[in-house]
Amino acid sequence: MNNYIKCKLIKDSVNLDDSANGDIYLKMGNDATCVTQQMVDDFIKTCEVSRMGNATVVKVILVNGFEIIGSSACVDPANYNELIGKYYALEKVKKQIWFLLGFLLACAKNGFRV
Repeated sequence: MNNYIKCKLIKDSVNLDDSANGDIYLKMGNDATCVTQQMVDDFIKTCEVSRMGNATVVKVILVNGFEIIGSSACVDPANYNELIGKYYALEKVKKQIWFLLGFLLACAKNGFRV
């Protein structure tokens, strides 16, 4: 996956030094009981997009350095459109971020129980 094209860069709005105890999540919004779309979007630091045959692949790096890969594809190469592919691949990644932030919220609220 060479020749990445930068597609989004959001400035770090969170002090990562607080991430060990879940404070990073609680500082991102006014309501500590739910994840918002703004939180999901703000957690994205960089996004790179690349074409692989009929597929569009996005590599998203989160503000904490974690990387998530998403993809979308079309059946016919003649129908390939990078903007549409990027949109659907990034939507898949955002769903994963939403899930991860929900997990982080539960840990921040309830702690870890083993």
